[in-house]
Amino acid sequence: MQQVVPSPDKTKTFLQVREPVGVAAIITPWNFPFAMIARKVAAALASGCTCIIKPSPDTPLSAIAFANLALRIGVPHGVINVITTDANLDSVSRTICESPAVRALSFTGSTRKVLYEQCSQTIKKISLELGGNAAFVVFDSADVESAVRGLMAAKFRNAGQACISPNRIFVQSGIYATFVATLRDKMSQSLFLGDGMSQEVNTGPLINERQVGRVESLVEDAKENGAKALLGGKRAAMSSRLFYEPTLLTDVTPHMQIYKEEIFGPVVPVIKFETEE
Repeated sequence: MQQVVPSPDKTKTFLQVREPVGVAAIITPWNFPFAMIARKVAAALASGCTCIIKPSPDTPLSAIAFANLALRIGVPHGVINVITTDANLDSVSRTICESPAVRALSFTGSTRKVLYEQCSQTIKKISLELGGNAAFVVFDSADVESAVRGLMAAKFRNAGQACISPNRIFVQSGIYATFVATLRDKMSQSLFLGDGMSQEVNTGPLINERQVGRVESLVEDAKENGAKALLGGKRAAMSSRLFYEPTLLTDVTPHMQIYKEEIFGPVVPVIKFETEE
């Protein structure tokens, strides 16, 4: 693909040529396994690149299903390739990153500085969508009902297992009590745990035992250091141990681990503040 770019010099012509970079490696997480693959593969194919997909070991079947669907609609063999593994994950990722045959890497997941180092040896193009510790800030001037609705929509998508999910809820002191009471009522009235195939259910399980244990550890650390669980604070009493109760924590302070780390679970830590400073 090429196009002429306007030149400030009438005696010269600027020609912009767009070419595929080559094989694109796609490393995806487990929380939105099909959608993550679809949007990355779409960009690669539109650019004329073939793909190697390495999905999370927690959700390999989504990647396999995606590749099979691509074959069924006519995508040639070898254009979309899938590597699945639940062992030697670091060595597989290293091989992909260091391979001179791979010319671009698109990664979504927790922060991995090592990917830069591994890809630098072959000067790959890199696109990284990493983890964070997003804040949700509510000032005294806010409409409390509107703020709570916005928080509910942002926080409890996929049971809190989303990279855009807010982790630290800062509420100014003037509306703190009202905000917490409104949020507590909304959570208790509108969040229903259970089988996602049931129409009334809107909050599902966490991905695996490791993630439930991590959320438990963050909540327990907060409670041991003075936080109060106004709702939840423990695993749900259900047939599967992967359900964690939607949890509302107050009196959260910066020295708690839950303040510092991405939660990836249905837990809302609320922090009171006085001024912007």
